[in-house]
Amino acid sequence: MTENGAQPGSLAAAPRRAMSWTALCALAVAAAGLGQAMQVRDGLYDPSAVAWLAVAVMAGGWAILGRAAAWVERRGPRVLLDLLTVLVVAQLATMARRPPIDGFPAALEARAMMLLGAGMIVAVRLAPLRHLRWIAPAMIGVYLLLGIIAVGMNPKPIIDVYTVHVEAVEELMSGRNPYAMTFSDPYRGTSFTYPPGMAHDGRLWFGWMYPPLSLVLSGIGQIAVGDFRYAHLLAMASAGAMIAMMGWRSGRCAGRVGVLAAGLLLFSPRALYFIQMGWTEALVTMLLAGTVLAAMSGRAGAGRLDRGGVSWKLIAALGLLLAIKQHMVLLIPAVFLLTGENWRAAIRLLIAAIALAALVTLPLALWDPAAFVRGVVLLQLWLPFRHDALSFPAMVNAWWGVAPSPIWGFVAYAAAMGVCLRRCPRSAGGFAMATGISLLAFFAFGKQAFCNYYMLVSAAFACAIAATAAAAAASPERPGGEAQS
Repeated sequence: MTENGAQPGSLAAAPRRAMSWTALCALAVAAAGLGQAMQVRDGLYDPSAVAWLAVAVMAGGWAILGRAAAWVERRGPRVLLDLLTVLVVAQLATMARRPPIDGFPAALEARAMMLLGAGMIVAVRLAPLRHLRWIAPAMIGVYLLLGIIAVGMNPKPIIDVYTVHVEAVEELMSGRNPYAMTFSDPYRGTSFTYPPGMAHDGRLWFGWMYPPLSLVLSGIGQIAVGDFRYAHLLAMASAGAMIAMMGWRSGRCAGRVGVLAAGLLLFSPRALYFIQMGWTEALVTMLLAGTVLAAMSGRAGAGRLDRGGVSWKLIAALGLLLAIKQHMVLLIPAVFLLTGENWRAAIRLLIAAIALAALVTLPLALWDPAAFVRGVVLLQLWLPFRHDALSFPAMVNAWWGVAPSPIWGFVAYAAAMGVCLRRCPRSAGGFAMATGISLLAFFAFGKQAFCNYYMLVSAAFACAIAATAAAAAASPERPGGEAQS
């Protein structure tokens, strides 16, 4: 036994800031808990959904603060593999029991496809390693087919996200500034989601509300195939592929963990609904997975930057991630986990990434700076407290009629990020873990929190699981149970 009480050769026995197998299991439970929370009412407030959110928060807290369980560490990755298998199959069973999207056919073919997905997940755990080379692409193919069904079953969802995407792409293609436009109101003045005076006369009196990169990437799908949601579907499938790749060369355990972690994300109960509604976090998820994968370098994807260096792939991925959505600025502190103890490398990485983010943002931002600031910055500050959010403040509002201050979300984020910077490993997996836990705290205690936000958190947890398992497989002191898994 080591001085911290862990078994020799386990993740918990590694140097300070290492992540135990117990922590990875807790992250898997947190991701699955978020999936169940979103399943209750499509990511909106419901007492039972908040209960599942509490499970996810407690599991995330255990991952970063809890002690490693000796029996888990003794069995090593086998516990994680079994847990991931059970969770993903349970998610697919949930999807088969309740249609995962609006208008989803209850036909035998659709449910058979989910059954096929469940069989693939079990095969990932039990089949010889060489078979992962076709099982993983087949699993992603099943997800893509289900996603195509999801988009086709609801060609024009009644949600403002869909309306503003379509009209903003058309505005940009017509040579006009999407930040200076107004949008059709899909709710016909009946929604409470906008600031006072922003919805009247059948219009939403604000322009495009996200950074330019989001519009450009969505516009590719709109122009190429007539529906921007196919770009989002491809982005999510790409994220799943990158998560699966994180452990591909790192050993039997890491290869299986990567594929199962991808399945945990792609087959979350509301994952298809998430695509159907057209939320932009699908693009964020792709760039987050790309950043984690780019940060994994060295022998068999050890999860660290070689000698604290900064690769151009990491600069590109991180720069685009920071440019894709406003609240990605919250990830900046976690970047210092990517470069080990080399703070200078982290600063160089941040400067280069921020420069790239500015490069892809400024051309449209400078077209009309006032309109850009109004849509991207001020509108986010003006948005009202959402009593229908899947959050603890919404629960307080439902029970006592009090709307807590938005400052609590920032307080929770700062506390969570501070703990993560102190306790997370300085690696790609540590970056993903800090991202997931800090964003979970920010959303769970903030003024707005819905299905799209929690899908991003689940993606961060999946990346953390896959990247950390890869780092463990590449470590000179491999965790117990690697050879048997």
